[in-house]
Amino acid sequence: MGLSFYTTRTFEFFLMRVLIIEDEAIVAMDLAYLVRSFGAKEVQVVSSAEEGLNWLKTKKPNLIFMDIKLKGRLDGIEAAKIIQANGPYQLVYITAYNDELILRQARQVPHLGIINKPFVTAEISQIFTQLQP
Repeated sequence: MGLSFYTTRTFEFFLMRVLIIEDEAIVAMDLAYLVRSFGAKEVQVVSSAEEGLNWLKTKKPNLIFMDIKLKGRLDGIEAAKIIQANGPYQLVYITAYNDELILRQARQVPHLGIINKPFVTAEISQIFTQLQP
């Protein structure tokens, strides 16, 4: 007897590796908790684009959550450009900013979506339903 869609999708989530690039510790912890609650196998949290790029040298995540405004040399949009040039990766921006110029720049880089902070569980859940295996 075959697996149901729900069971199959849940199994896929258990095989997932997720990278969270977020410099606000509480936001990063909340997001990591949610991602784990959806069954992700490995969740790596880093606080800068540079750390994320270094981690990507050795691992390939199924999903990346990227803050747009990061502390450090690179912001999230610049980091996303570098990441996607070496990808493609399934990337979701998270941001507290609604500046249309910044959002327009972010939209120029391939991504699954842009989630505004503070986010709610349903928004993160929606991203998981869009994922390509």
